[in-house]
Amino acid sequence: LLVAIAGPSFVLAVVTVFYAAATFVTFLLPPAPPVTLEPGIARRAIHEPVRQLREGFEAIGGNREVGRPLVHLAAAASLVGVIAVLGPNLATSLGLDPTNLIVVVLPLGLGVVAGVIGLRRYGVGVSRRRAGEIGLIVFGSLAIAIALAAALSAATGTSVIPLVVVFAFSAGAAYAATIVSAQTGMFESMDAAVRGRVFGVLASIVSAASLVPLLVAGPLADATSGPAVIAFAAVCVSGVAGWSRRR
Repeated sequence: LLVAIAGPSFVLAVVTVFYAAATFVTFLLPPAPPVTLEPGIARRAIHEPVRQLREGFEAIGGNREVGRPLVHLAAAASLVGVIAVLGPNLATSLGLDPTNLIVVVLPLGLGVVAGVIGLRRYGVGVSRRRAGEIGLIVFGSLAIAIALAAALSAATGTSVIPLVVVFAFSAGAAYAATIVSAQTGMFESMDAAVRGRVFGVLASIVSAASLVPLLVAGPLADATSGPAVIAFAAVCVSGVAGWSRRR
């Protein structure tokens, strides 16, 4: 929305101000107690993160109820990354100016909020695993529907924006159900002693899962089309969810 109103340079300036404000706020936190440095602390500072990351992977490998939601989170993040990087292409296929992508993004964001609220109100007693799997399948299916609608609009010139808005809102709700259920299930299943290590692995895997599609989606979209790449990524994500559900 800010890009459409004031341009990308203004948005970058706003983001910079937010980072500066966040940095300033950290100085208001209470100071940590003094730490006594032991001999060899510099050498351990290099090896300790590597050791803890390795222990986190070992904890995930030995616990399917931790590893499965981690796969759900990585799959959802990868599909979100593809949709994000191909958003302008998707807008063009729908007959919109790329700066008007807010037409799709706003319903998606509102859907995420609605999904969180709905899961909190109506998800009591629902299996975390099943909620995450079903949410991921629905998210992938709706992403396929959005891609097909965009391809239809580009091929025939038919306006499908109202339909895409509905799909985007529902996809946002399904995405929220997936990530909330997966994170909650993982938190409940993991041993408290390795919780920090597992969340460190989570951050690494989700970042990698988001980065790879960003690097691949653009060239693939140039060779084919944006909706085709989104549909392919959504099919892969739905396949991951289906595999998880069968197991």
